[in-house]
Amino acid sequence: MSHNRIDVHQHLVPPFWSKDLESHGGDPAGWDSPLWSPEDAISYMDSLEIATGMLSLTAPAIEGWAGKERADMARRVNDYGAGLEQRRPDRFGFFATLALPDVDAALTEVGRAFDELKVDGVVLMSNYEGVYLGHPSFETVWKELDRRGAVVYIHPAKPLIPLLPGIPGPIIDYPFDSTRTAVDLVAAGHMTRFRSVKVILSHAGGFLPYAAARFAELLHTLNPKRTVEALTSDMKAFYFDTALSTPTGLPSLLAFAAPGHILFGSDYPYAPVAVATSFTHHLDAYQGFESGQLAGINVAARALFPRLSNREETKRRTASRTTAAIMPVADSGPMRLRQPS
Repeated sequence: MSHNRIDVHQHLVPPFWSKDLESHGGDPAGWDSPLWSPEDAISYMDSLEIATGMLSLTAPAIEGWAGKERADMARRVNDYGAGLEQRRPDRFGFFATLALPDVDAALTEVGRAFDELKVDGVVLMSNYEGVYLGHPSFETVWKELDRRGAVVYIHPAKPLIPLLPGIPGPIIDYPFDSTRTAVDLVAAGHMTRFRSVKVILSHAGGFLPYAAARFAELLHTLNPKRTVEALTSDMKAFYFDTALSTPTGLPSLLAFAAPGHILFGSDYPYAPVAVATSFTHHLDAYQGFESGQLAGINVAARALFPRLSNREETKRRTASRTTAAIMPVADSGPMRLRQPS
């Protein structure tokens, strides 16, 4: 079996986080935390020829914690995730969680995450307590991420609207909120001013590719100084993952996304194995790809994470088993990771 896919939309479920989540409001979107372990993640990846899963904490992330507790939980999650990546850099990458909307705490953790933990990027929720990512209060965070040329993975969160009866937020509200925060970033000019940041949108960008022309034309009427072409270019600057978007989302995504900006994603384990596998099979069976296009999607993320293309570096990092930033056993839970062959 040839393992070559890079999965940019894969989640970890730290045992201490999922336990404490129950006493910190649970998931307001109405979705339960799945059972998860690093071993199960590797078995899942092997079944779909996924070489590396880029792990991130999903919504509601650390929304239920407040003040210092929120910053402390972000640190614990990041130490745990970085520990997994350090043990098996060939199979795991990691996006650090930030304690937004606390900007000072977020900036402190950006420095620690990149300089000490050597993470692959950061994950941002689409909104924080109803504040979207283009808001001026987050400006200094974007400036620091731009300075570092960071990869920013945006995961949808529940918008501040009631759930539809009987329909959890991930089913319909998450694609909506991905779209909302993406348009907010474009309207705020972030995709022009912070060009060094590589921004990945979940789930094919919600319905951004489908409605991009509508958004560009109408935003231009609000601000005629920004041309339709410039606004469209800003939307094309995003990267898009394929999680839960095949096959019906592919025509718009393929027609809109810039070359190399479509990345493989699965949403495991919040998308159960059967669901994630079904969407991957739809991707593999899609008849609308040009020659080599599917193969390119599977490995496109290597351009964002050069370490994944440097086999000697990966072998060195795997062999070194750096432990300086690994969580204590009490926080980490069991991590019986197979050694690389």
